[in-house]
Amino acid sequence: MLKMVLTGDFQINKVVNDKVDFNILSLTNVERGPNIAEVEKDTIVLKRNSFVYHIPESENCEFKTTFYKDFVYINYTKGYCSGQFGLNATIDGIYLKIK
Repeated sequence: MLKMVLTGDFQINKVVNDKVDFNILSLTNVERGPNIAEVEKDTIVLKRNSFVYHIPESENCEFKTTFYKDFVYINYTKGYCSGQFGLNATIDGIYLKIK
């Protein structure tokens, strides 16, 4: 039986007005790998409680980030970003707020 282990880090900081900078690091199969998915630090406009981000230099790797009270939900908007990250690595999922 294979067990998929995921761990990740989503960081966000206010820059000015509605602009924020963020970065994501996600590790998949930590016990056997790890396989890494990383979105390097970038600045984007936050619209209400979400933003959509297109990964630079990718054909169609795009995801939506939605903020809730105690977590962030990230999901791909144009299907899985094949070949963008390490083998079976993904940023898709829920990131819990830690104080």
